[in-house]
Amino acid sequence: MPSCIVSGCIHKTTKRHYNEEGIIMHAFPCSLSRIKQWLKSIERNNHQYFGNIDALADSIFYKKNNSSFRICSDHFVSDCYSPGHSKRRALRQDATPTIFRAPLKVVAVSDTGSPQPVPFMVDAITQTDPYTNAHDKGAQWPEYEFNVGGQLWKIEHDHMYQIPRFNSKYAYQAMMSTANAEDNPFIYGIKMQSSARPRESVVINDSDKPAQEHTAYLPMFSDRESCMQQEPAYENRVKERKFIVFESCLDVLFEQVRCKHEDCNSSIVRTQKHVLGTYLSVSGQCSKGHIFHLWHSQPTRGVVALGNALSSAAVLFSGSNFHKVQEMCQLLGLQFISHNLYDLYQQKYLFPTVDIHWQQERLRLGEASSGTQVCLVGSGQCSSHENGSKYGIYTFLDVATKRIVDFETFHGTKANSCVALKRKAFVKCLNRILGDKFEVSSVATDYNPKIKRTCEQNYRIQHKYDAWQYTKNIEKRLLAASKKKNCSVIAEWIPSIRKHLWWCSGTICGNSEVLRELWQSVLMHVTDRHNWDHGEIYHACFHRPLTKLEHDCQPWIKENSEPYHALYDVVMNPKVLKDLDHLSQFLHTGEMEVYYHFVSKYKPRKVCLKMDAFNARMKLAALAHNANVHRQRAKANSTRHGKAAMGTVRQDKVTKSWSSKTLYGSSSNLHVLPIMTDVLKCIDCGLTNNTIKS
Repeated sequence: MPSCIVSGCIHKTTKRHYNEEGIIMHAFPCSLSRIKQWLKSIERNNHQYFGNIDALADSIFYKKNNSSFRICSDHFVSDCYSPGHSKRRALRQDATPTIFRAPLKVVAVSDTGSPQPVPFMVDAITQTDPYTNAHDKGAQWPEYEFNVGGQLWKIEHDHMYQIPRFNSKYAYQAMMSTANAEDNPFIYGIKMQSSARPRESVVINDSDKPAQEHTAYLPMFSDRESCMQQEPAYENRVKERKFIVFESCLDVLFEQVRCKHEDCNSSIVRTQKHVLGTYLSVSGQCSKGHIFHLWHSQPTRGVVALGNALSSAAVLFSGSNFHKVQEMCQLLGLQFISHNLYDLYQQKYLFPTVDIHWQQERLRLGEASSGTQVCLVGSGQCSSHENGSKYGIYTFLDVATKRIVDFETFHGTKANSCVALKRKAFVKCLNRILGDKFEVSSVATDYNPKIKRTCEQNYRIQHKYDAWQYTKNIEKRLLAASKKKNCSVIAEWIPSIRKHLWWCSGTICGNSEVLRELWQSVLMHVTDRHNWDHGEIYHACFHRPLTKLEHDCQPWIKENSEPYHALYDVVMNPKVLKDLDHLSQFLHTGEMEVYYHFVSKYKPRKVCLKMDAFNARMKLAALAHNANVHRQRAKANSTRHGKAAMGTVRQDKVTKSWSSKTLYGSSSNLHVLPIMTDVLKCIDCGLTNNTIKS
């Protein structure tokens, strides 16, 4: 049996069309214009949103039995009825419903009302520091220590979704349930599902809907009005602890709540839960039909739930993969945002916030280096997708501060070579750095003839080679020489020769002639000659005298033998001797390896990203590197057969020898806290450079 179409009205149709209180259920008039007039009056006076009134009016008018839509006599004044004393009073032709209850006031559970004994909870957790101050120590906590205070969030385009226009006065109506919600599909636009339990609980989940539809259901009982008067504590929202709550525990809590309507203390007979991502809003209905807001799980700003926004930020800023985090939440039964909503928040809030922080970081670096000569090292990475398209990044690092100055992302087709793409990114990024008034004196890159030629022709900047990368180039030459007939012994000398070139470049003080002399001395050492008469500066090897055991273990090469001539061709190659001029300053990209650790964190291999997401994640990697540039280093001991820590030793692919590598302390993510705070600023009042500075 149809109920009154007016939201909040509990009257229903009876067999005699009136009940004991004399309420009559009136059908809508047979005039399309009059139907629209009634609907507009209800919408205007009762703050009830019908959506498309024209479509609803057509549905009422053309339906064969329009008595399915009723409005009770409680909403008409006495002047709307024709004179007469019959029980079945007739409405006048110009009658319009004008009597409606005052809009329900949203009452918080803690608002005024008759005092009720409420059990209280004592927080026995001793951890009081916010979890954002925690550091990742790389340890695994045992299961029995699950009650330790909150730790760091470790849970990851081109399309911009348009937010629909939204009238705030209808938001509450779209959220709250009514006593006759099951029979009236025009209140929410969806059919309610009732529980079979005495205390009914309805759950509406919009997490899987398109992003455009999400904002239409968010309530307006947020702190938006108070935000206009007082700036919210954005940082406290980020630092505030969050908990996982079971739905059954919430139901037990809601059963203890009484009606908060004026002069009513009835029990709750029905609850409705509205879910949007991590957001939960609960409204209740008492036995007398009063509807009121019970509770919402997180604060909102306008039409954005802060928990959803912070969840999106946590995925992106931690370098996580969204689909893995979503799968984890599904296994846990934890409500989480949809991918559409995640993309929407990335485009609207996260990417702009990250970009502003990166631009401010570049500005700070430029101001700090003002008036000083800057020496840069550049390094590029290039990868390929399965379809053959290429993408990558070229980065410049300041040797003095060890911080990332700037970078340039690039992408190309299958026809483009990585060398050409790196050169193009090199030029674009270097031009931007010079445009920012950096006084660049020299640039060190890997062995790339095109970049070398570009620096000589277009820039008045000294071009140097990365010493470590150049030793790899020498290694390739030596490896090729060792594959010649009867020259395999050269392979055993490759690690020593690489170290020798590295030592030579770091020992001399910018004198390329001395570097050449030291480099050529390797031909004397491999033939077991450690003193010589020729030479302008050096006449002996710098190593200590070898013991008999060390001497007997060395694979000495006989002078004028085939391996000697093959090695001579590499060491005395005119091109190699000329390249030594570019190694005299001992510049290398060792710190880049630390930076690439953060790059792999934010952009794992075999994970495809759109260019805007790739660009934002590279900015986060650069910010993370600059924030952790002074981490304490600890060199782990390594041994061939000992029990070294996992990951502290590595084996050379060619010589099969083992070596130790430098380990760094755990990275801190405290620099992410201001970024997440500014995400909330962006949501609340828009984000600019001035907003962040305030």
